[in-house]
Amino acid sequence: MTSEDYLHTILHWREEMDADLRRENNWLAAAGNFWLKPGVNTFGSSRDCDILFPKQFPRLLGAFEFDGTTVTLHLDIGQSAELNGQTIQYGKPIVLKAEQDD
Repeated sequence: MTSEDYLHTILHWREEMDADLRRENNWLAAAGNFWLKPGVNTFGSSRDCDILFPKQFPRLLGAFEFDGTTVTLHLDIGQSAELNGQTIQYGKPIVLKAEQDD
């Protein structure tokens, strides 16, 4: 095997490993999962948030409100987000559904 073939083999293996790690329902997908406590769970880059995002995010993006069965997303003033391909804005709370509810 030439060094070029070897390099191609390694790069192909890395691509396959990366795709496998990122696929839905793999263990890496669980790395960003957080257990919600009953009530309001804030999220953003502020250390005061319940769910801490990296520094490049706004200090407070919004909150998840959990009543034990239902999760409602509330965005902070001036914030927007994309959910299932649609942009959502501050002022319109969204009730989130689990995939198994579809």
